[in-house]
Amino acid sequence: MRADYVGSPHLEVFDFDTELLDDILSCMQRGKAADYQGLSTEHLLYSHYVLSCVIATFFNVIIHVGYVPSQFGISYTVPLLKCNAGCTKKLSVLDFRGISISPVLSKVLSIAYCAALVHF
Repeated sequence: MRADYVGSPHLEVFDFDTELLDDILSCMQRGKAADYQGLSTEHLLYSHYVLSCVIATFFNVIIHVGYVPSQFGISYTVPLLKCNAGCTKKLSVLDFRGISISPVLSKVLSIAYCAALVHF
């Protein structure tokens, strides 16, 4: 049965446009850590306006083809110390929490897809 599965039909309602991406980028938090390629939200936000058109086209191709690039799943974990700067005890693994740094474009795609579903 899986060999014949083709997925749900693509609806034009789910197409991403430049306005949606501009809204998403303007609402994203600034000043966060860059992803593993050095790309941050500020790069997308303050870039040339044509980039929103290119990203919208790229996301539409991803949805039409049904394949998300494997690089969208790559992230790295940064350990952060839980206690204050005045922590004087001997540190253990339990004194740290990890934050995961994901690619900025994968965050934008997930927010855009959720926004398209809400509008539908």
